[in-house]
Amino acid sequence: MNELDKLLIERECHKLMVDYNIYNDALDIENFLTLWTEDCVFSRVVPEPVFQVSGHDGLRAAMEHIIIGSDRLRRHLLVNPKITVHDADNAAGFCLGLAIYGPAGERSLPVAMGGVELVGEYRDLYRRTSEGWKIERRELTRVIDLDVSRLGPGPIDLGHGL
Repeated sequence: MNELDKLLIERECHKLMVDYNIYNDALDIENFLTLWTEDCVFSRVVPEPVFQVSGHDGLRAAMEHIIIGSDRLRRHLLVNPKITVHDADNAAGFCLGLAIYGPAGERSLPVAMGGVELVGEYRDLYRRTSEGWKIERRELTRVIDLDVSRLGPGPIDLGHGL
């Protein structure tokens, strides 16, 4: 594989990172699901207990419960993306994500600033499919969290951040 091939793969995987945030923030579940392989896995590994969903049905249910049903309007920022190409069909990624929030509802924009909800580290696996590059696995580690006192240890609170 030459350097141009690697750059093209890096670009495709970076676009998945960006589109993840755009579709998540737009509450666009259908386009959000197009970013993922059919056998995908999304997990939050910190704090414990681990929260994990698999496949498009699992992602859809999580989006509907966590994001669509939230009382927060969120905007996700992508910081420090890094893609590592393993071969022509597999790559890995890392980025920081910042979730900024305000109150959701029928208000006109702009809404009042709530603050930074979390700073998370995303670790991704990407795979080339017949439909192009897709996210195969995404793990979120919540590093700095506004709601840390409500998140652990104990039962998973599904009311915050995908």
